[in-house]
Formats: sequence, C-alpha cells, structure tokens
Amino acid sequence: MLRSGLFRACGWIAILGAFVAACDNPSGVRELNGVSSYARDQHVVVTNNSASPIFTIVVGRNAEARVDYVWPPCVDTAKCPPVQVGDSRVHPYGTLILDPSEKEVVVHWWHAVPDKFGVQRAGDFGVLIVPLY
Repeated sequence: MLRSGLFRACGWIAILGAFVAACDNPSGVRELNGVSSYARDQHVVVTNNSASPIFTIVVGRNAEARVDYVWPPCVDTAKCPPVQVGDSRVHPYGTLILDPSEKEVVVHWWHAVPDKFGVQRAGDFGVLIVPLY
C-alpha cells in the first residue's frame, strides 16, 4: 500500500516527538549521552552516568548570549576537577553567571580524550538547556 507524503511526515513527527520526550521531560531533567541536569531549590545539579569523567561549565542562557567571555575547555584535573562516573555536582545559583531574568541555564560538558600523541584534550562535547525553577 502506498503512503501519502502527509502520512509519512506524521510518522516521522511521531518518532521525533518520542525522542524529544525521552530527553526533555516536564520535570525539567535534561539528558544527553548519559549526562543529565536539572534545577531545583536555587541549585543546578549535573549528574554523570556516561562512560568516563566529564568537565562542565554552567552559565545563564541570556548571560551567555550577551557576555563576551572565552572559556577554554579545561581537562586539567588539578585545576578543573571532573565529575566522576556515577557522581553529581551541585552548582548554587549564586556561583553562576546569570542575568536577573534568567529562565534557563546552558550546561556545557565534555570528556578528556587523547589526541594522536596521547595528550589529553577536550572532546565529545555536549550541551543541555535546563529550565530554572
């Protein structure tokens, strides 16, 4: 049986909707590749259930768009302690760069991966947009 273009489009929309619902739920928890984050009680919590430690930076979505800053992704465990596998890191709102009217934060995360010489560098980047509650 031939399917119309509208029928096929609706099928893809349903599949995409199911994927988005799995990663973006109403409770505010966001997840990507084993890294999840949510905001509650004036804190942003980042949990690492990926395959290896992650490094993070959390900044307000509005602040990120207007602040001219450069943050080199750090993989030096002495200067930038990573979130170990199975652990969480709590970021109090007071420690974040936030505009007064922020409704979301951007959680940037990455792994330390070896380059062709075996030197650790930042790689496997991910981003989560987390609503503030």
